[in-house]
Amino acid sequence: MELETWKMFYSCIVLVLCILSMLWYFLLMFGLWKCAKKSTTFILLTSQGFCDIYALSQVAWFSILSVFGVQEETFLPDRWLSMIHGSFELICLPHYLIIALNRSMFLIDPHSLTTIFTRKVTITLCVFMWVIPIAANVYLHLQAEDDDEGFFTYDSETFTVTSDVEKMLQTTLQKVFDLSYYVVVGILCVMYGLAITLYTCRVQRLFKVAAFGGTPAASSNNRNSTSIPLELRLTIVCLCNLLPSIINSVYDFVRPGRTQPEMMFYAIMNLLDNNINSILLPLFSQLLRETLKKQLARLLFGAKSTTTVVTPTPLSTARSRQSMAVPKTR
Repeated sequence: MELETWKMFYSCIVLVLCILSMLWYFLLMFGLWKCAKKSTTFILLTSQGFCDIYALSQVAWFSILSVFGVQEETFLPDRWLSMIHGSFELICLPHYLIIALNRSMFLIDPHSLTTIFTRKVTITLCVFMWVIPIAANVYLHLQAEDDDEGFFTYDSETFTVTSDVEKMLQTTLQKVFDLSYYVVVGILCVMYGLAITLYTCRVQRLFKVAAFGGTPAASSNNRNSTSIPLELRLTIVCLCNLLPSIINSVYDFVRPGRTQPEMMFYAIMNLLDNNINSILLPLFSQLLRETLKKQLARLLFGAKSTTTVVTPTPLSTARSRQSMAVPKTR
């Protein structure tokens, strides 16, 4: 297969997958929006969902350019191209940090979700995570000179949809983005690792106390994969959200000069990086699944689902653990 034909082939595949991903994410956003009324964690996930859709739109745009054989993006000045294509990277990093803090504190102390991450505080954080990065990015670009080739993230003359990693790392902002990403990933791995470890130790201790106190813990036969608490499931989802980007980052250094099949794999991983939440969240969250079922039933059949959704709260979760730890007396 010729080079240009191969580029057209995998660009079409990525474009179709990206469009389907965006359509599914739009549907999922309605479910996240309804779930956000019941849990502040879903407020953060809804905000991150908008950021993911923003990133998916960039993937779709570059796929369209590649399909139509556009090698240089000269529709707008470099200043505006840099602002449009680079803002989502600044927005996603604080989302990673705040969501990791939310999940880690919830695993360690369930009461923190009602005392620290209140609805008002969470909404304020989401607004700041959008306004501050975009405002800072716009301000820096407006202050930069027109011929400042070392600052703009995207240069229409040097950056094309088929450029390699070395060209992508020529600008100052791209280096700052990459360095910030590596620092954030390191912090997140430590936070999630400590939180999951402390959570596991505490649960094991509660089961031991319940056993010695005469209150039997749930038998191993009755405990399956679906009995994983919601807070731990959401934490696993947030941690898995980092895997595609980590794989691509390692791939950048291991294989800087990639073949066309490798470019297709890299593009699909980049697509998955911005879409993995929309895949894992419905799998791990019963609340979101049931909300989506109601929406689909109303959309397709005009009927309301009668399924009752049990919404776990931090206080009820904490009380259930306390009741498990304290033996009942007659």
